[in-house]
Amino acid sequence: MNKSIAGLSLVILVFVLLGSSGTRTVQSADANLPSLRIGLSTLVMEPDVNTDDALAAARVWAARMGGASWKAADSVVLPDIERAEELVSRGQVDLVALGTNEYIPNPAKISAKPSMAYMINGDVNVEYVLLVRRDSKIETARDLDGKRVAYSNRGRHCLVPTWLDTFLMKNRSAGKEISLRERKVVNKTTHAILPVFFNQMDAAIVVRSAFDTAAVMNPQIGKQLKVLASSPPLVPVIVLMRDSMPSLQKTTVFERALKLHELPEGLQTFTMFKIDRIVAWQKGYESNIRQLLDEYEKLKRVM
Repeated sequence: MNKSIAGLSLVILVFVLLGSSGTRTVQSADANLPSLRIGLSTLVMEPDVNTDDALAAARVWAARMGGASWKAADSVVLPDIERAEELVSRGQVDLVALGTNEYIPNPAKISAKPSMAYMINGDVNVEYVLLVRRDSKIETARDLDGKRVAYSNRGRHCLVPTWLDTFLMKNRSAGKEISLRERKVVNKTTHAILPVFFNQMDAAIVVRSAFDTAAVMNPQIGKQLKVLASSPPLVPVIVLMRDSMPSLQKTTVFERALKLHELPEGLQTFTMFKIDRIVAWQKGYESNIRQLLDEYEKLKRVM
């Protein structure tokens, strides 16, 4: 579908679902009813999704989480965790979606607690794979020295830069760094995979499920490209709930968020974010991310 047409369709959907007359916030007649405002870090938004469309989708989520019980449903972009804390501390944002690498090193920076995560391709975890051509003679990490790598760094790929740097630092030899000639940040998985396939880039990093899908769609991709390295399972996105929200509202939001995928409008907006559904956060999701971030910081100190 044409991207502009898709964006227009989403806006029309939001207006129909929420009864909006074109205003950014959805209002109810009862000013005493609670509101729900969602903040989205720029890091968690897929790079090929228009920001206005992402905010419109988040407003659909906010409205559906409250049904008829909200006086307002709104959304806002958060450039960093500092801005998130500013709005949370003022009570101006209730739910915050952040990259796990934004929150986990800095939990004390924001007055909100882990509540939910995204399920992507049937799993909360993603696995990154570093792809090269089978005929490229790139056999080890050290062979990447002077090479060009393409990847996305937002949405489900938001942990790629940290994982790549950790991988390169860990595999340097005799104190010699592995220095890439180019890091090309792309907006779509195909924009990372195809240039390697056509010998325009030396390597690409994508989620394994995307590579598997591309190989099914074009078997030559599976034949010509190989996985040089892969990451541990990682949870890229965490959704926090403001500490000062009333308990009853927290319970309502949480229970309805877990069922958004059962609503046609919720499922359609999830498709835009390339996610299946929202699930409850579990403490164990932090383990591999903490290990990656700790290893990254340790290696940086000795470089």
